[in-house]
Amino acid sequence: MAARWWLDSSGGKVHMVLLIKNTVTRTVKKLVIEKWEISETENPQVTRDHDGPAWKRAMRVRKVEIKQCCKEGI
Repeated sequence: MAARWWLDSSGGKVHMVLLIKNTVTRTVKKLVIEKWEISETENPQVTRDHDGPAWKRAMRVRKVEIKQCCKEGI
């Protein structure tokens, strides 16, 4: 996913990513906006490389969907 790449590859320089997706069909117009940030979460699996109780990873923190239904043929 593009948001994870920006957050993981930036070396801490990127703090937030907004993804915007616009979809238009004959019956529905939809706009999806996602906000991604680096968040600290519980370590699900302790390994030699990640042995602490928590770790930081890119996570979607907000998702908003806006839909508009259209009449046929418009």
